[in-house]
Amino acid sequence: MRTSGRRDVKEEIARAYMARVVRDGQENVRVLDIAKEIGVNKNSFYYHFATRQSVAYWIIRRDIAQVLEESFDPDYFVYVDPEWFSNRKDAFEELPYYVRVPLGARMLDQGKFLKELALKLRENQDFYRVLFQEDHAESTTSYLRKLFLPAMEHDVDVIADGRYLPDSTRRFLAASMMNMNFGIIKELVNDKGFSDDVFDDQQNPFWNIAAESLNEALRNHPIFNTRFLPENYRLL
Repeated sequence: MRTSGRRDVKEEIARAYMARVVRDGQENVRVLDIAKEIGVNKNSFYYHFATRQSVAYWIIRRDIAQVLEESFDPDYFVYVDPEWFSNRKDAFEELPYYVRVPLGARMLDQGKFLKELALKLRENQDFYRVLFQEDHAESTTSYLRKLFLPAMEHDVDVIADGRYLPDSTRRFLAASMMNMNFGIIKELVNDKGFSDDVFDDQQNPFWNIAAESLNEALRNHPIFNTRFLPENYRLL
């Protein structure tokens, strides 16, 4: 009896890509080799992915989306603006990539997302360790910066809660918060020496440290000092 079933070629490409990255390094992965391994042609590969590097982008976006769908209310999901990417196919705009969870006035809970994402990426620690070693214009690290900087800028606005911030200051704070959070992820992926205790909220209640640090800085050093205000700006 013939069973009906449809191949998930995209997932097959991703699995073959991950295995080759771990075995051979990202720079040695070839589209033709992946296509041959799973029994498709190059046209099939390029139907799903714009470039070889796009596979890495999609894998981490898939993993992020799984974290969000398993752990958070969809009402808080954040989706990408495809205009951020020169190749719109790399936007994967159907996948949520972030979650914005309020914690009272002027505070957001970035910590739970950060912890759940770190746990997810550690499931494929060898693969992500290789991805995060590269840092160039087309690397996964650069892709994540492009992805998350707008989200962090929005988070800065939420935490600032009406305080005036010059554009350059706002971007500086967003980049700082993004680099702190991404640095935590990279460290937990790259260093196998971290025990599972780091994921215990009783022993490590500091997952939200980036957002809390910004909130504390703005509260103690109000940016709405009149010398920062543009002409005719009205204090909220």
